[in-house]
Amino acid sequence: MNERCTFGDEPGDDRHHPTGRDDEGRYLDPSFTASLCHDDHELCHDDLKTGAIENARPIPTFLERLQLGLERLSRFLGRLADTRSDDPLGGFLAALGAATSSWAAKLAATIAVLDEGTPRWRTLPGIA
Repeated sequence: MNERCTFGDEPGDDRHHPTGRDDEGRYLDPSFTASLCHDDHELCHDDLKTGAIENARPIPTFLERLQLGLERLSRFLGRLADTRSDDPLGGFLAALGAATSSWAAKLAATIAVLDEGTPRWRTLPGIA
């Protein structure tokens, strides 16, 4: 691989999937990847472990997969923003990371409301 790491100038020998895998080991977004050096790849996974979002819980619906993907993407964008703190792109990436975190939280709250008010929502056609 001849790409450089998304976070720096090192060779980007690893492919990282920012939204990760589901509970069955399938990538949430198989073609959505970033080139990372080994050390930055490890740091990204450490971020997911710290946030308790590395290992997927059962996620039977699209809404839950989307919520988890947004949480993970937010962590990735935050780390990327830190590497660009000296240029205007860093500020944009930080704002985008904060927005995806907010969207994930709102989606989690929406799922909780659905669970409370319509417990069978997951069984409705087209929800999976």
